[in-house]
Amino acid sequence: MDDLGDFGTPESEVLPVDQISERRSEIAAIRAFIVNRKFPEGRFSVGYRRSDVDEFLDRVSSYLDAAGSGISISWIRRKQFPWAMREAGYRQEDVDALLRRIANELEGIIKAGRGR
Repeated sequence: MDDLGDFGTPESEVLPVDQISERRSEIAAIRAFIVNRKFPEGRFSVGYRRSDVDEFLDRVSSYLDAAGSGISISWIRRKQFPWAMREAGYRQEDVDALLRRIANELEGIIKAGRGR
């Protein structure tokens, strides 16, 4: 359904792998709030399908672990998930807030890296 999302994305929006190793402590903090995420389930409201959200966040975490290529901020900001049907899903507001936080943190790291 999605790819890395960085095709045609300006270089200024991609976190290069070399910055991941150089900014290890900041990256570790981002990985920590991804790995330790706890979303309340949207039992009586529309929510995102849990398996899709978990898979996406696991992919982001692996990229931050320098196991993949650079990450596009746009890829994170534009990510859309299917709705949970006949099952409890993660609340949209909580997932969207985490994605905004991840994208904003990465954007700060990228900007700081360009200023070196």
